Amino acid sequence: MCGIEVVIPYVKGLSESISRIFTRFSASVASRPLRTLRNELVHPKDKVDYEEVSECIYQIPCKNCDKVYAGETARNLGIRVDEHKKEVESKDTLRCTQKSKKATDEQQNKSAVTDHVTNENHVIDWNGVKVVGHKTDRRTRWIKEAIAICKHKGRAINRDIGSYFLLSTYDKLLLRN
Repeated sequence: MCGIEVVIPYVKGLSESISRIFTRFSASVASRPLRTLRNELVHPKDKVDYEEVSECIYQIPCKNCDKVYAGETARNLGIRVDEHKKEVESKDTLRCTQKSKKATDEQQNKSAVTDHVTNENHVIDWNGVKVVGHKTDRRTRWIKEAIAICKHKGRAINRDIGSYFLLSTYDKLLLRN
């Protein structure tokens, strides 16, 4: 048997045991640190603001409850979020009285986010917008959007299941995570 060299991350208590097993088979083991200062401190890429991201799956949370809107866009996310904001702001003045609230409950707005704001009298957390995935392929983005909506079952602001029909057999698997 030729001399094999193996490099493993060092984990106290575990690395020593693995090293003994490898030496039985004439393999030399070298350990390297699992976490280094360089890994913890140096991040060469600048963090990109969500406004500049495109071809992504995103979430918009509500400030008043645990509900979340999940969506996808090929366009610039900042522009898409601004569209949601503008529609919410255009309907915001109708939330003053019980009579106007009842009238808005009966009409469906362009965005499910606007429906949530007008029907529940809640405020959207625009600073909490988060990108949850990137995909250049439109169909894959639709699938990931459907998964994001399914994961928030009961907490989703969305009116529908997204652009892709995801079989209900996946519900148990997705809701576990």
